[in-house]
Amino acid sequence: MLEYYQSGLGFDVTRVDSSQTAISIAEKNAREKGGRCRFIVADLHVNRQEVTVTFDFAFDWELLHHILPKDHQTYIRNVLRILNPRCHIPLRLLPRTGPPVWREREIPENMVGTTHYFSSESELQDLVSPYFRIRELKTIEIGGKFGSHVVIYLLAERR
Repeated sequence: MLEYYQSGLGFDVTRVDSSQTAISIAEKNAREKGGRCRFIVADLHVNRQEVTVTFDFAFDWELLHHILPKDHQTYIRNVLRILNPRCHIPLRLLPRTGPPVWREREIPENMVGTTHYFSSESELQDLVSPYFRIRELKTIEIGGKFGSHVVIYLLAERR
């Protein structure tokens, strides 16, 4: 995960996750890799009360597509509130592609037990453009743990 490698380069790194289990795993991995990270359990698609610091850079690693679409606005506004002005945020999520059944609804229970909700580039643009200046928005293929897959990539700057 990015935070372990970057923390070894002298960056102050904080990981925010709604899952205590994920945070425990991340803490263990950071210790094993010698990373210096701060960890916060917080559910940013509900509220941001647990996060009392602000950041100069944020990285959404395929998180948005695990959040119910009805909660996307709340998540984006909460992320906005913890970012400093001119902060950049790269964001990746799963595009609405594949078999037609995937296009309008979620895939329940993927191989890691989470649910994916798909979006389009235009939906992502509509979601973030009131709050962020879009620097880059495109659909790309990337490598992954279980093979390559297609994602929507966004680089945005907080207004």
